[in-house]
Amino acid sequence: MEVQEEALHQRGAGKSTPHACLDQNTTWDLIDDIEKLRQHLEIPEWQVFGGSWGSTLALAYSLAHPDKVTGLVLRGIFLLRKKEIDWFYEGGAAAIYPDAWESFRDLIPENERSCFVDAYSKRLNSDDKETQYAAARAWTKWEMMTAHLLPNEENIKRGEDDIFSLVT
Repeated sequence: MEVQEEALHQRGAGKSTPHACLDQNTTWDLIDDIEKLRQHLEIPEWQVFGGSWGSTLALAYSLAHPDKVTGLVLRGIFLLRKKEIDWFYEGGAAAIYPDAWESFRDLIPENERSCFVDAYSKRLNSDDKETQYAAARAWTKWEMMTAHLLPNEENIKRGEDDIFSLVT
């Protein structure tokens, strides 16, 4: 059996350019990118792997192109439902990771803490680069500290890098 592995850096993330760009960066744009890659590589059908947000994207791709997907390999499944977002970003996960939550929470002024997702979105889309970087570092550190039951210190340190944080 022949196995071919391909990896895609989605728009605005990883090694893709333009760096950290959100223009034309919707789920449907990403699904189109995956399909264009499959066609470009002339792969008739394939298994799709995804983790966390990538699991959501893999599921969405498989629904849009069911005849091209032979199977899914998913880890850390995140379905992007409101209750999942609320639990993770609005305080539920804080009970498991209280120390990590403090630095995530403390970047946002108390009068904006009714919705952390909105407060971070405002900062990540700010015209001020330092505001963007500060929000990106705090957001990435929160995700890195909560990605595993036992935090990986090396990964957490990567979140201190402005460029890495902005595209993660």
